[in-house]
Amino acid sequence: MLKDGLEREPGIGELQYALGLLLAEQGRLAEAAGVLAKAAQLMPQRPRVHYNLGLALQRLGRSRAAEASLLTAQRLDPLGVEPAYALAVFYAQGGERARALEWAEKLQALHPADPQVRQLVQRLRAKVDGGVACASK
Repeated sequence: MLKDGLEREPGIGELQYALGLLLAEQGRLAEAAGVLAKAAQLMPQRPRVHYNLGLALQRLGRSRAAEASLLTAQRLDPLGVEPAYALAVFYAQGGERARALEWAEKLQALHPADPQVRQLVQRLRAKVDGGVACASK
């Protein structure tokens, strides 16, 4: 149905977004990323679209594009939990622990009572502090 709707009205961002999410759920990430990119072009002010595009791109190993999409999502929704958390995890997985900690601490400032955020900050601090200790030996 989504594809039929897009054949008739390809400029409807909501349809592009819904199809992108469906493709991602089906594990068709390359297709999903393409469709989500179209949705992001059609709805550039929707942080959730950029966030989901960033996640799909990250899973495809397209780090630079994923980072750009996640940063756009965070810029559009500076108080949002998901973009900041995704950026912290993105940088941690990429070995950029200090940047990951920076994002986790920003997230903690926004949501100080969240136990998952507190755990993330603690884990990242331990890794950053451990890495500094190892580097100084």
